[in-house]
Amino acid sequence: MSKPVSTRKPTSPLRDALRLFIRNTPAVLALLMIFLLAAAAITGKAFVGKHPTEDQLKLIEKAEITGDTVDLDVNTHAVLDHTKTQLKDTFLPPFSTSRADPDKFYVLGTDDLGRDVLARLWNGSSISLTIGFLAVGISVLLGVALGGIAGFFGRSRVRLPLMATLLLGAAGGVLMAAEIEAAALPFLIAAAACIVIQAVMAVLGRRYKAVIALGVALLLFGGVRLYNNSIESGTPEGRSYSHASLVADESYELVRAIRDLGIEVKLIEDGDPSAIDEETRKQMQHEIELQQAALDLLIAENAVYGHQAEIEIAERGVPEREARIARLQALSLDDDASIQSGILTGESARLEEMRGKTAELEKAVATKQTALETANKTEVTDVKLQSANDLLERRATLRKGVVDIFRAKRDNQFEVLVKGKQLDGSTRYGTYRVLRHFITAVLIYLLLVVTALFVAADAQSGATESKNPLTKLFLPTISVDDLVMRFTEIMMTIPVLFLILMVLALFERDVYIVMAVIGLTSWMGTTRFVRAEILSLREQDFIQAARALGVSDYRIIWRHLVPNAISPVLVSATIGVAGAVLAESTLSFLGIGAGPDQDTWGKILADGRLFLHDAAWLTWIPGIAILITVLSFNLLGEGLREAFNPKLRGR
Repeated sequence: MSKPVSTRKPTSPLRDALRLFIRNTPAVLALLMIFLLAAAAITGKAFVGKHPTEDQLKLIEKAEITGDTVDLDVNTHAVLDHTKTQLKDTFLPPFSTSRADPDKFYVLGTDDLGRDVLARLWNGSSISLTIGFLAVGISVLLGVALGGIAGFFGRSRVRLPLMATLLLGAAGGVLMAAEIEAAALPFLIAAAACIVIQAVMAVLGRRYKAVIALGVALLLFGGVRLYNNSIESGTPEGRSYSHASLVADESYELVRAIRDLGIEVKLIEDGDPSAIDEETRKQMQHEIELQQAALDLLIAENAVYGHQAEIEIAERGVPEREARIARLQALSLDDDASIQSGILTGESARLEEMRGKTAELEKAVATKQTALETANKTEVTDVKLQSANDLLERRATLRKGVVDIFRAKRDNQFEVLVKGKQLDGSTRYGTYRVLRHFITAVLIYLLLVVTALFVAADAQSGATESKNPLTKLFLPTISVDDLVMRFTEIMMTIPVLFLILMVLALFERDVYIVMAVIGLTSWMGTTRFVRAEILSLREQDFIQAARALGVSDYRIIWRHLVPNAISPVLVSATIGVAGAVLAESTLSFLGIGAGPDQDTWGKILADGRLFLHDAAWLTWIPGIAILITVLSFNLLGEGLREAFNPKLRGR
């Protein structure tokens, strides 16, 4: 008797994994919860915001008629308002009716200012979840790329020019970070020379694509730098910012010089034999007086620059205002045109007044210039020496009276530069604001690094195939696997919190900068996963068949190896989103993540901790939101891990 033929349809590993995942009830529920959270994040910006008043609606309509743009920070489609305060409704518990408006109902209560907690939580979901996904996207991209390189090319040897480029570039970067520019420059020049040598070798080996890509990246980098410099040197707002930065830097250098001299003078006063001699002390004091005179001249020039900037801005506004008046008159809006004419008259009178003050400021500059010339002519022996206490007091006065003031002025001028509005409401230097952002700078530098590595790879391949004299420089050093993994281990030792603090000290406080730093410092686990998978896959028969067909190495990595090694990456990325959300919430809770106008879950949690005993819901509501998000992503990650890993199935 013949056996019955099986009618079961052929299956695949993906279909088996999907079937096992569906059977995992916690993972499926977690996936549904993540969909709900994603929907909340997508709709948060669309339906949460400040309600426009009737006057604002009229202003928006009028702007549409006149062709202007208005930036009122309102949302015409808003369902809830996360910024509206109602002092009569402070500290209302969840499921409460408003004391001021009986028709208004607060599902999650209100905070100490009467703001709707549900509106704040809904608005914060857009930022917190976006940060989690984007940060993990950056880390996955870097991790997959480096893990693929380490796993597939691990046996290859890094040639001497590439190793020299990495070491010299790292040394130059460290010296630049330590503000030792003179010592850093030779290292950076030598690293650039090594890149040029590798580009020449790639061209000689007829490998042009990577060299062209590096050239495009360099052109993009140079174009961005030139554009930013043109804005900072060719616009009145930019010149004010640049000059204020110069004064702040020069005054800080003078503070450091006074500090160094004060230390030496203190040693002299204490009778320490290691102290400097009298002649060296006078020389240091003379240099300080020269720096002081030069700083006084810079401060006087800064006043002139600021005054001239105001004049240029006022002059620039005259034709803009006249064009606006003509447009309003053409639209028969004579009342508005009359108002604009009155404003123009007042601005013209103010412009004439500012022009009259220019001569006085220029006289002050001439006086400071004379003082600097006198200081230059003063002999070192005629310098009046100061005691350690006098130098300490002088340094404190300089820091308080110049350094702190001009640092604040630099920050204010930069904000004016990036947020300056034209008369019609549009941003004047919007492109500069984007190109000057921290994330843009990171992306451009990453592009340079990636294209340079492609050039190095092509150069090493060309060195093994050609016999030109440059091949003698391409001596083998350590393996690619050792290089990538040692770099990964070094990155794992960097404390992320301190790195974020350093970055936020150099740039404005922005939660998206935090996102970029989290993404750039969390790719190491993904690199290890991908490397381990590719090490086991690269010797498989289908990879050997692809090589026999002449498929390029990069195509083998991205077309064959990465898709087969993606399962641990999915698990790592899913759990990584939870980690990124938790990291952002922690930083915002500590007050170093979100900006003042960014409502994240961590910031809402921090605002509620002051009222833990009086209004506990202000703490546990955002805490539960963070808990549900982190738990959902962790459960989803565990479900994916069991579905894709046959060893864990049925555990």
